[in-house]
Amino acid sequence: HSGASEDAGDKDKRSGAGWYWMPVGVGLGYICFQRLTHIKSDISKEQHQQTVPGVAVPGPWQLHV
Repeated sequence: HSGASEDAGDKDKRSGAGWYWMPVGVGLGYICFQRLTHIKSDISKEQHQQTVPGVAVPGPWQLHV
């Protein structure tokens, strides 16, 4: 055996799970897509909160007791 990498490969063969190479661009594209989805949902939540009736008092606040 040449080391742990062969042992990990043997383990993958027995369990049926395996690792596959993918282009870096695909991974980066996926990460960007996820981030944009989160940004879009955050913006829609902020807009919804602004339309809810109530009093919005800007902060930050400091209390002296």
